[in-house]
Amino acid sequence: MNCNDVKGLMEEYIMGELDVNTFNELKKHIDGCSSCKTEYDETKKLIGGLKKLKESIKIKDDILELNKKNILKNTKEKKFNMKRFFQA
Repeated sequence: MNCNDVKGLMEEYIMGELDVNTFNELKKHIDGCSSCKTEYDETKKLIGGLKKLKESIKIKDDILELNKKNILKNTKEKKFNMKRFFQA
């Protein structure tokens, strides 16, 4: 396996999507090649950051959805109370 092969499979390697033989060949190359080791470290860090960002966005979306529901609930309750107020 050469550096171009490794770079082409780097993401799959990091994500654990390779078969055992390919994984082992790639690991052996990375362990012996400083250039590919650097590429691996940087790519792994980038993928880790993207995963954290994705989770952060998901959490923010969940909070936003919860806030929308609370706003709608409060708005409906206030409209209901306003109707009762005007009827009295």
